[in-house]
Parts: sequence; C-alpha cells; structure tokens
Amino acid sequence: MYYLPVSAERKALFARRDLVDKLQIISTSKRMSLYNLVNEIFEDYVKLVESNTDFEEIINEILFYKRMNKIGFILVPSSIWFKHLKESPRLEEWRELGEWLGKYYNTLNAENPLELLLRDLEKALNWIGELSIERKGKRLEVALSLPHSDYNSIVEPVLTLLRGALSVFNYKETTRIETTSVVSAVYEEK
Repeated sequence: MYYLPVSAERKALFARRDLVDKLQIISTSKRMSLYNLVNEIFEDYVKLVESNTDFEEIINEILFYKRMNKIGFILVPSSIWFKHLKESPRLEEWRELGEWLGKYYNTLNAENPLELLLRDLEKALNWIGELSIERKGKRLEVALSLPHSDYNSIVEPVLTLLRGALSVFNYKETTRIETTSVVSAVYEEK
C-alpha cells in the first residue's frame, strides 16, 4: 500500500457556505485553485501563531495604515514636525483637519466611527508621547503625557485637532488641566 507524504495528504474540512463562496471568488480572481488558496491561508496563519503574533492585531494594523494612507497621512520624522510646529502651529488648520477627519470617519462603513477615529488618533499621534482617550458614558477623557520639553509645542495643535474632530460628533471641551508634562481635557456630548 502506498501512503502520501504528510505534506501531501488531504483531509476534509467543513466551513460555512458563505465563506466558501467568497473564497471561491477570491481564488478565481487570483487564478488559483480553492485548494491552494485555503492551504496558503492556513500556512500563513500557522506562521503567525508560531511567531506569537496576534492575527487580529495584524489585520487591525494593516487596516489602520490603509485608512491613514487614504486620508493623506505620511510618515514624517518627529524632528521635522517639532520644527514646523515651533515656527508656525496654524491652529485653525489643525481644527479644520480635525473637523474633516470627523466627517470622513462618519462616512466609513464602521460600526462605531467615533471609537474608530479615537483609536486611530491614539495610534497616529503616539510619537508625541502617551495619548489616552477614554469614554466614560457621554464623556471623553483625554490625557496627553509629554516625556520631553520639546513636545510642548504639539499640545495645542493636538488638542485643537481633537476639538475639531469631536465637534463633528457633538462633543465640546468642558475642562482642561495642564501641568509641566501632562495635559488632561474632558469633552462632553452636547
């Protein structure tokens, strides 16, 4: 009796019909068999698991960078940002950018566009220090921790950006407390 090597053995798997139909369409568009596509997916998933990488986190990161790219964000060294902000912060432009971002995220087919916007802003602005945005009922609490004195030039533009974005979702800044390295602001739904 002849046995196939383990790498060539086949095993029946069961999946939801809607997923199989979608995979069939994808495999056809990639000009590959459904069998090869499914094996490629399994191999990639196993690589992620074996490297202790969270599959969902990878997908979320890819989608984040696609959203950032689509709205025009580019990677710029922080030293250039700080130089620009010290010379000319142009707060009105930051407010307008925030409003535009709020409107843009409202057009996305997202379950909760505000939450998506807040998570994306936390990621996109993590180079300035630690930015934390927490929702507590109809309140948003923002904390911005600045590890270095050069970062102070970014506080007002970032809060102006947030103010603009949150105004689209009917939030208004009600409280603001500043220390030498931490800024806290509270936004409440109007």
